[in-house]
Amino acid sequence: MNPEFWHERWKDNKIGFHQENYNQHLINHIKKLPPFERIFLPLCGKSKDMVWLMEQGFYLYGVELSEKAILSFFEEQNIQHTISEIKNFKVFTAENCTIYCGDLFELDENLFENCQAIYDRASLIALPEKMRRDYVAKLNSLFPGFQSLLLTIEYDQTKVDGPPFNVSRKEVEELFKNKNISLLDGHKTEKVPKKMEDLGIEVIQNIYKIT
Repeated sequence: MNPEFWHERWKDNKIGFHQENYNQHLINHIKKLPPFERIFLPLCGKSKDMVWLMEQGFYLYGVELSEKAILSFFEEQNIQHTISEIKNFKVFTAENCTIYCGDLFELDENLFENCQAIYDRASLIALPEKMRRDYVAKLNSLFPGFQSLLLTIEYDQTKVDGPPFNVSRKEVEELFKNKNISLLDGHKTEKVPKKMEDLGIEVIQNIYKIT
């Protein structure tokens, strides 16, 4: 999957993955991670979860391919910010957040200060299988010893392909085999992409604590 896929999604406003409200699983489970002050949101888009995290006093780092998504976030939330450049990234900085516009796989660990927590609502499931392995390897290189709240979905991918992609519990265990993995919740969800809803596909959402 190349970056143009996501640029086109944002350009055409085909962003069914975007949630208009705070994610309730974030609110319910984030405090189950060990205490932290800074958190990284991969493929953050214009997620309102960033607003909630900042309201709780966290400093957040994000990365997003689409400049349109980042600009929409600051405009819609009326957040004052500055724009600079470093290496291959445009850097959007506000009082409680820094968002890098560019390719996650080009990030450097020196761009993050004292950050060891990750909130992944829809990043892992946005990537095809091979990229998921590369993605986790990148997270390990950026944040050795990280802790994470991870949301995934499971469904019959033979009936419809992603994104979002099916990520089984077995795959999560394989991807994070050097971590402690706890399943916090797993249940059928009615909030599914329209292509799955139209086919009547059952979708299970899982929430993991990874430390």
